Amino acid sequence: MKKWILIIIAVFVAAFIAGSIIAVKTASRLIEEKKQNILGLALDIKAYHVDWARAKIVLEGVLIYPAGKIDEREKLASAEKLIVAVSPKDILKKKELHATEIIFEKPQVSYIRYTRKSKNWDALNLSELGGNNDAEENAEKKKKPDDGFSVRIDSLTVNDGSAVYENHADGGRLELKNLNVEVKNIVPEPDPKKLPTAIAISAQIGNTSGKFTLKGKANLLSKGINFTTTSTLSPMPVTYFQSFYAGKVPFAVTSGSISLSSNATATESILSSNHHITISGLRVGGDLKADLINKFILSQNDRITANAAVNGDLSTGDISVSHTASKVIVSNLMDGAMKQASIGQAAEAVKESGQKMESGGRKIGEKIKGIFGR
Repeated sequence: MKKWILIIIAVFVAAFIAGSIIAVKTASRLIEEKKQNILGLALDIKAYHVDWARAKIVLEGVLIYPAGKIDEREKLASAEKLIVAVSPKDILKKKELHATEIIFEKPQVSYIRYTRKSKNWDALNLSELGGNNDAEENAEKKKKPDDGFSVRIDSLTVNDGSAVYENHADGGRLELKNLNVEVKNIVPEPDPKKLPTAIAISAQIGNTSGKFTLKGKANLLSKGINFTTTSTLSPMPVTYFQSFYAGKVPFAVTSGSISLSSNATATESILSSNHHITISGLRVGGDLKADLINKFILSQNDRITANAAVNGDLSTGDISVSHTASKVIVSNLMDGAMKQASIGQAAEAVKESGQKMESGGRKIGEKIKGIFGR
């Protein structure tokens, strides 16, 4: 009796292994065939091998481009390894290239915003991932011939990556190091208010002490942008963000430490967010106006706080957290310095700014407002 039980178990194990091998071979073939256009992206792969026992495909030396643009100047990302764990059952039965997990090892990502409505990642088409929630688009897709396989991804992980963000439209450059990302349960959900996908991100800001963390939920495959997140930025030098605020504030920032905590929600691309900013040890340079601002900062125990609400339509590309935050902070500093300044200091500031006092003219308060650019 035991002998027959062992034989049955052996048959099942052999069948499972055979099924896994067939499924992984199918997945490997599909990746090879689709690598010129997977979700709107093209893959250039130096080598790959298969872990038959774990139903995993390991791609090495991966370069990612927009589909049809395999050119070094168009490169979006690279990774030392890209590990794809597949579901043999879904490949064989559902004709679905089902990746239960995708892991990027030490990727380098470039994200460039050319204008407020265009960026280098525009080619990425998530609507092909696990089906779209838009009935008209799905009906149109069914009319078009394909290879019969759909694509599905359950989770995506980034280990020890790096990223560079550049904003050519409004200015700003940000570098992330030690970037780790977890995105789990990537599934279609037609209701934009339901957020099935969990997201967690952590990174170091450049070579600074700043640590960025974000946690939240999203509906990645719905029409529009839908998410809710909380994020924090630990204290770091405010001067690192000079490329974002240069030319947008009327004084030179010479030192200071900034930290941030934020809450954000977007439903069908309409954003509602609040950002609490704390700046310690802030110093600004320039004329007497800067001296008055520095005196005001010291009177606040060398600590400035501000709350910035950033709301609007994300699809327009006109929303900027850095611009809004800079505007709020500058307004608070100028208002505080103006209220604290004595008449003598204000008059001296007027003189230093080359503005003549007009007898019988505007009120001294208006003069001070002129100094502070209001």
